[in-house]
Amino acid sequence: QYFSRMLENSGKNPRTLWKVVNKNLDRKQDKPLPDYTHNLEELATDFNSYFTGKIDKIRSSMPKAHTPNPEPINQTTLWTNFEPTNMEEVQEIINESGIKCSPDDILPLHLLKDNISILLPTLVDLINSSLSTGSMEGVKLADIIPLLKGSSLDPNNLKNFRPVSNLTFLGKLIERVVLKQLTDHLNKNSLNCPEQSAYKKGHSTETLLVRIWNDLLVASEEKSATVVMM
Repeated sequence: QYFSRMLENSGKNPRTLWKVVNKNLDRKQDKPLPDYTHNLEELATDFNSYFTGKIDKIRSSMPKAHTPNPEPINQTTLWTNFEPTNMEEVQEIINESGIKCSPDDILPLHLLKDNISILLPTLVDLINSSLSTGSMEGVKLADIIPLLKGSSLDPNNLKNFRPVSNLTFLGKLIERVVLKQLTDHLNKNSLNCPEQSAYKKGHSTETLLVRIWNDLLVASEEKSATVVMM
């Protein structure tokens, strides 16, 4: 019953479910780093240079978009500003997403959890200040953690690592408030793309694969030729 409750509390979130499974099976995931140097400052500089260089290379290879004749904007669906949030909305978002901290956060995780009701009015004021000014200055901070893409890959080759950002709690909270307002606007005005699976609540790679598999079956029953391009 104990393990059943833990699995049920994981809900339909695959990431949370796998965390529960790995924890109870005592699967410890190592986070290897390159061993060509023991100087952590040098290693951090190498990772920073590689990741920023990779982004610069991707940006330079992308063609510049040209839209000489943009389509007219429907003024009835135009979104011009954010709405101020309130304590009820922020508390609901925290209940849904949980509380996760970064080393850049002023308060440690246990203090933040124990005093969230006291801090809520201040958090709401900070979020509304960010929404009204359109600024994330001072809260858009992250610790970058390099993770090896596969256990069989060479850790001394930096291209085998991917960067994972550990954002501050307030920064993530502001992003979730913006996401909620954006999602509400898209749903209200029927602006969602029905074929989109990424960055949509209730959608994932699983729903995309189900859609593709269904289309393949339908095409097969209709004896139609099918080509899948990745």
